[in-house]
Amino acid sequence: MSRAISLDGVTKIYERGIRAVDHFSLDIEPGEFVVLLGPSGCGKSTVLRMIAGLETVTEGQLLLDGEDAADLAPGQRGMAMVFQNFALYPRMSNRDNIGFPLKLEARGDVGPRVDATARLLGIEDLLDRYPAQLSGGERQRVAIGRAISREPTAFLMDEPLSNIDAKLRNHLRAEVARLNRELAVTTVYVTHDQAEAMSLGDRVAVMRDGVLQQVSSPREAYARPRNVFVAAFIGTPRINLLEAVVHAPLPGRMTIELGRQRLVLPDSLSPDHQMLRIQQGRPVIVGLRSEAVRIARPSLARAGECAMSGIVEHVEYLGHEALLHLNTGSRAAVVPALEGPRTDAAPGHRKSKEGTVLGRLRDRAMAHLQGFGQSEQGERNGRAPVGVLESPPMPAAPPQSAERAAIAGGDLVVRTGPDVQVRPGTQVPLLIDLEHLFVFDQQGRRVCPAPAHQPRLDE
Repeated sequence: MSRAISLDGVTKIYERGIRAVDHFSLDIEPGEFVVLLGPSGCGKSTVLRMIAGLETVTEGQLLLDGEDAADLAPGQRGMAMVFQNFALYPRMSNRDNIGFPLKLEARGDVGPRVDATARLLGIEDLLDRYPAQLSGGERQRVAIGRAISREPTAFLMDEPLSNIDAKLRNHLRAEVARLNRELAVTTVYVTHDQAEAMSLGDRVAVMRDGVLQQVSSPREAYARPRNVFVAAFIGTPRINLLEAVVHAPLPGRMTIELGRQRLVLPDSLSPDHQMLRIQQGRPVIVGLRSEAVRIARPSLARAGECAMSGIVEHVEYLGHEALLHLNTGSRAAVVPALEGPRTDAAPGHRKSKEGTVLGRLRDRAMAHLQGFGQSEQGERNGRAPVGVLESPPMPAAPPQSAERAAIAGGDLVVRTGPDVQVRPGTQVPLLIDLEHLFVFDQQGRRVCPAPAHQPRLDE
């Protein structure tokens, strides 16, 4: 039986006022596969641990099948967790590892259930070995088997494939998807890898700094990101984000200024592009996926395409395709804290250098040096005096403007076929597909394509 999970305004606040999760609301249907996606430190594992009962809920309500789960112990929730570090018992055989939770629940003869689980995962020949005799992928299969053997009402998976090499990770990703289809058990899967999220989840919940940014199908999250953070976090290569200004004169054609070049929109504007008039004269962020740009002359433009040009900075050959890094004279927009973990620790929480191991060793050496007294005393004792050297200061890097940084690495990445023949320094003509043009306001909200909520003129 699968379980429905509902989180209503759930908040988790740790000591010193650290808000790990902030008013998180999400309804998960029975049998649904939901992926919690976000950078390190965004609170996704904390949400998973609250569902499991390993963390208490500070505010809000957690419902399991419509009933409040605040007083339910982890063992009473009927869920199974799969961890990043496998968490297998090293002195037990793999057979005993899989059957261990069944023995704790006193289910009688666990042999048939263990054998059935092993057949499902294709690890029958590994049952009599020990975890140390297995590869990383085989250990994770055993860990998944231990979770499956309990016949839980929900699987909670905390980055289970992170410690596995890339080739095996792709194989296990397909196995996890297959198991979900066959078992039809509610699954909550935590990852920072957007490729896993896009390929596994029925829905993806994107988080940032403890706040839920968007919940949708993987296809919608890619094609209609709610804000600039979701657009930048989902997609490989990352979406091109460029600073721009909208010019919408009433008697003339609307243009989007991108540094040294302009996108001239057609006379007959789509409803989505009409909404850009609200941003007249305001700085915005333009988003272009790498597949929304193609190398072609302006004379070959199709309906809904406009022309630009760029200078090739670098060609990234990937075998089945090539990525061209171009300099268009635009200025790359920056999404703050896109990759880094949050830094909202309360004052006094961060360790000072004096509290670190290195600091304590240094203090001990200094005290030892003072005990020697003068160097002559050290020589009488047959020991050379001890000196503690400070680390030499590193020279500061020269300041670099955002414009020079963008030009140095290129500001636009274009996906092309593997047979493209261009060299760095070559100027190439570009055609931009306006149908796949994203525009975000200065608060990061998507304004084109038009969101469900239409902004007012004074927003």
